[in-house]
Amino acid sequence: MGICKALFPPVMKSNRIWHRNSLCPTSLPAAAPNEGQRMKIETYIDALTSYAIKTGLADPEERHVLINRLLDLLGKADYESSGGPQPETLEDILAGVLQYAVANDLCDNNITARDIVDTRIMGTLTPCPAK
Repeated sequence: MGICKALFPPVMKSNRIWHRNSLCPTSLPAAAPNEGQRMKIETYIDALTSYAIKTGLADPEERHVLINRLLDLLGKADYESSGGPQPETLEDILAGVLQYAVANDLCDNNITARDIVDTRIMGTLTPCPAK
């Protein structure tokens, strides 16, 4: 029994870390940006803005402001609404944006870097404290 404990020590993971790993595995595929991926990130941008409006984080009149903030954060100069089906859960939306960020060298491929980008994304969607 002592040898097994030495060879296979228990792994301690908090619920938050386990949750983040399930959303954003540590080895995301580093695909080169292409036209299909361009449409995909636009779909996620549309989904994020829709989420913010549906949940009351932003007013419908602020849609263009939110899109511009997300484009700036993601280093995108152009945008065309995807008009297609969108991911339904916030976790799916953020996972897709984070995968795009890693694939386009906007952040490192580790939990800490993705958490920082995830926080910055949500910061663009939340209202200022004065509201």
